[in-house]
Amino acid sequence: MPERRSHADILTQLYPRVPPRRLVVSGAPRQYNLLAFVVERGELQEAVSPLVTVAAGGGLPLGPAGWWDGRDVRMANAGPAEGVTVSAGLWIRGQRWSRFRSSGAGEGSSLLLDGERLDASAVRPITRGVHRIDIRLGKSPRLPLSVEEGNEGGAFHRFPNEDVLAPEVAARPTFARETVLPYPGYDAPVLAAAIDKQFLASLAVSPSGELGVLWAYESHWKVALHPPGGKEVTWEVPRPAERSEYSRLAFAADHIAILNSPNLFLLDRGGRVLFKKNLRPQIENAPDFGANEAGELFLAATPPGGVHIFSPEGQPMTTLLYPELGPDFEPARISVPYRGPVAVFDRAGRIRVIERVSPREWRIVRTRLGLYALDGRLFQVREDGWLFARVQDRPELLIFDPALNRRIAQDPAHDLSLLDTGSQLIGFDRSGNLYVHREGEGNVWKLPRRAP
Repeated sequence: MPERRSHADILTQLYPRVPPRRLVVSGAPRQYNLLAFVVERGELQEAVSPLVTVAAGGGLPLGPAGWWDGRDVRMANAGPAEGVTVSAGLWIRGQRWSRFRSSGAGEGSSLLLDGERLDASAVRPITRGVHRIDIRLGKSPRLPLSVEEGNEGGAFHRFPNEDVLAPEVAARPTFARETVLPYPGYDAPVLAAAIDKQFLASLAVSPSGELGVLWAYESHWKVALHPPGGKEVTWEVPRPAERSEYSRLAFAADHIAILNSPNLFLLDRGGRVLFKKNLRPQIENAPDFGANEAGELFLAATPPGGVHIFSPEGQPMTTLLYPELGPDFEPARISVPYRGPVAVFDRAGRIRVIERVSPREWRIVRTRLGLYALDGRLFQVREDGWLFARVQDRPELLIFDPALNRRIAQDPAHDLSLLDTGSQLIGFDRSGNLYVHREGEGNVWKLPRRAP
């Protein structure tokens, strides 16, 4: 399940028959409002006990301790023709591709995961949450049972008992597995450019797949343009005396934009400055920005937290602040594809998607709540509104379509969670190919988008 669920929701659904007790603890000068859950041993045991259903008159003569290795079970009667089924909930902590088996279930046994029959030789995508497994015993089972999990081509390992719960938990909303829809995925990465890591400040990709690279030196910037299959072009431009620590580069139509708060520059492809705009007093600080193929510029700004949209000539078009963005909004990154929606990632881990509603007006159309701890550098939105974000400290890349359905590749060979997406998602070209930067080696790689 997502890491940022309310603890009260978790406990309420784990122990549904235990009413919370409200407590007020006062200690000058503060007062604390608390919820207390008093859980009896029986409720604790019920939440983590597998369930055995036995046909009338056909059960094996075992007590609660003889069915599951290391756990007592609960017993229930089944219909006369249903045989014996051992059921449990498997808590999966992160998305992966797995296969399952229960080697002691006996000849002719079968396993069902979330109601679907399992083939022990085939992997399938498993999302985080609690999945129900039903083991239908065959002839001459070897008890007690356990479940083993393996990846594609790897050895099976025993599923840990600390992640085994009662099967009923899988049906409770807070714990229910994430549902996913398949999509074609991406091919393995191919090298796009080798980049000098020293003084590297920013990377961008154009609709044609041209890479823009910005290095920030004490006195000047150096810009390199890498057209696909063409010759690299480099030039330098002086840095202003008043500047921030961070420099950002973006492709703005046929021009190059550079942000170094409080200054915004627009340059032609030869490095000639077309305009320089001081953002103060409207914008005190802008940590990130992007631009689209129309040349419109999108700045994530603080304080106050907001998104400022400028025309290709550098004139203000739209400003989104409170209440559109909500209280305490503090942007960390902004993703601007060559056309379509724009996404803003804030420091609370929420993603807000902004779309155009008129030629000079943009509005928030949806928010992806911060239920996961995400890595802001591994976040982008594609021109069709699909969101891509990597879970912090985990090799799991979340993908959501515009309807906020989670997507996973049809084949593990094309799953971005299993491919090396480096330390930064740079963006997408017009074909939907994804460009990533591997900071350790200094290279930029292209992951080709697979056709539907």
